[in-house]
Amino acid sequence: MTATKSFRFRTTRRSRLFSSGGPNVMLRRIVPIVYLLIGALVASQHGYLSNLATIGRIVSAALAIVLWPLILFGLHLSIA
Repeated sequence: MTATKSFRFRTTRRSRLFSSGGPNVMLRRIVPIVYLLIGALVASQHGYLSNLATIGRIVSAALAIVLWPLILFGLHLSIA
């Protein structure tokens, strides 16, 4: 009788990190990027990215990029 060994593949941290994971993982990567790109476009169209000379203007621009749906509803974000 010969003994047969069963080989089990171990999943390591690296293999889990670089696995594709399917379309669900792809959406998790793409959606935030698209959201921020739209935010940058909206903030630019409403003048938040035109003059970033002070910290207050930079913070206002960052908030405008992240909270861009509020800008579309007419809210003016201004950190003086």
